[in-house]
Formats: sequence, C-alpha cells, structure tokens
Amino acid sequence: TLSEKAAKEIRKIMDDQGMAAETVIRVGVQGGGCSGFSYSLNWDAEISDRDRVVDFHGVKLAVDKKFDPY
Repeated sequence: TLSEKAAKEIRKIMDDQGMAAETVIRVGVQGGGCSGFSYSLNWDAEISDRDRVVDFHGVKLAVDKKFDPY
C-alpha cells in the first residue's frame, strides 16, 4: 500500500520532473540467494498484461503478476 502523504510526495516529484501522467512505479522482486529477496522501485512508462497495476491516491504501482501475493 501507499499512504496518502507518500502519494502526494510522489506526485510532486513526478510533476517537478515533467513525467507523463501514465508513469507508474514498478516494484521489482528478485531472488537474493542467502540474503533472501531483493526489492527495487523504478519509474516505468510501460505496463504489460503481465502486470498487476494498483492505484493508491492517484499514484499507480505495477508489479509482475508472478510476484503478486494476491
């Protein structure tokens, strides 16, 4: 989930950097061997049918359905 305050800050960053409205935050998960999973957050302008996209207070998060716990 993403809090309303966090979403507001993310939208401000997106506006300040002139990002397109359809830009999403991509949440990535990778196996990390002995240390467990590694997670990443990146900007992404493209989504695919493999993604689950969820909107939190106007900010979209995308994660590959392969890693979606729901």
